[in-house]
Amino acid sequence: MISCPKCGTENPPASKFCHQCGAPLLLDPSRPVVATGAITVLQICIAIISNVMGLAVLRFAGVLSAISVIIWLIGAVLWIVLMVKAYQGQRYRLPILGKLAEQCATKTQSW
Repeated sequence: MISCPKCGTENPPASKFCHQCGAPLLLDPSRPVVATGAITVLQICIAIISNVMGLAVLRFAGVLSAISVIIWLIGAVLWIVLMVKAYQGQRYRLPILGKLAEQCATKTQSW
């Protein structure tokens, strides 16, 4: 337990502020630091690169995020359309991916 320097209230070891008066608690070097949130590797990389290259990377990360959402939506709509066509008994082949899939299927069937 950590005692508050202002009011003397005992606080849990991971506390940064007093639960009674709100005063900041002094950090004890022997006290372990407890992480309160998870940081992803992507966030760390973006922070490092943005410090080196400036804020342009943050804008680029926002654009990448928007592009990935758009690609996901297109994939979801395409999947729904293909599932409806398959349910109706129709055969539909995508222009580029369909040809590659057929080639892979024929190679697999020949074994």
